[in-house]
Amino acid sequence: MLVHCSTTFKLGGRFLALGRLSPSSLTADYLEQRLSASGLDIPKQLKDHPRDEPVPDHLFFECLGYDEALSSDKSAYEASEVIHDLNEPTPPPEWIGQFDVVYNNGTIEHVFNVPNALNSCHELLKPNGVVIHAGPANNTVDHGFYQLSPTLFFDYYRANEYEILNCALIKSSGKDGHSKISIQPYNTYDNPTDHLYGKMGDGVWTILFIARKTEKSTSDKVPTQFRYAHL
Repeated sequence: MLVHCSTTFKLGGRFLALGRLSPSSLTADYLEQRLSASGLDIPKQLKDHPRDEPVPDHLFFECLGYDEALSSDKSAYEASEVIHDLNEPTPPPEWIGQFDVVYNNGTIEHVFNVPNALNSCHELLKPNGVVIHAGPANNTVDHGFYQLSPTLFFDYYRANEYEILNCALIKSSGKDGHSKISIQPYNTYDNPTDHLYGKMGDGVWTILFIARKTEKSTSDKVPTQFRYAHL
């Protein structure tokens, strides 16, 4: 997903992940395949990396062309550089407006105060920065506090005048629950109300949502869910 997002929307600069993305199961061989398929060069550091060993997150982001990649967490137990509890109303002042990309990779569903977490994403971004949300939408009971619907992101970011760039629903299925992946574009506003009730099958569904901060963007406008707004 990150290779696709980074190349499609020409992302670069300073990157912040909410939570560490290492260790992972991403091997050098697999990453080289994905980079080549997207027309990206293979850095020497990746070519020299042991073929079957996981690629550390900082090398991964370097391969995608980011100038710097940091991570944020509530504590430093995984050596994150930005220490911030997303339940708090705002990030530490020294980090406000410092990042070109903020990536929520399955983090905010574990945060009780989701509005504060969304506000942090906004405040951490530079103007014209991009926020990427990826997290569970269905069939992940008790994984976190929440399973988040696309309407949350569409309505929140539209109300706060972000440019919505993309959204997709991703189905993971197979023997281990993740071996077969299918991706379908999705727009909350293009579908009838409740059209997916009981129809999402037995796979694990993830939402991918991408939006760009504009000169007019805010974070404090509380949306009404679109299906009720006209009432």
